[in-house]
Amino acid sequence: MVLSKIRREVGKVKMIAEVEAQRTANIKWVLENRMELTENYPNRWLAVDKGAVQIVDIDLFPVFKIMDMRGPTSSVVYYLCNDYQMPVLLVSPQEVWQDVSE
Repeated sequence: MVLSKIRREVGKVKMIAEVEAQRTANIKWVLENRMELTENYPNRWLAVDKGAVQIVDIDLFPVFKIMDMRGPTSSVVYYLCNDYQMPVLLVSPQEVWQDVSE
């Protein structure tokens, strides 16, 4: 019983580390491709996962909803394509997606 609980906790820690690594890679990809994204999708919201644009729309809610319907979206980064000095990036907090996955 105790061993299974320890394994479950180790699995959670491993999952969190993997999600954070993928999320960091997605953010890096957005920042590296920001100019191209803004040229191709001006003032649009997009979802990025696995280093690729998954879906684009003028409003955030449809993008978020479609990504949520596809399944677990804990590493997805949402980006508003514009040339503001500070990029607008949204991610789900760890506490939210961790509760959903349990």
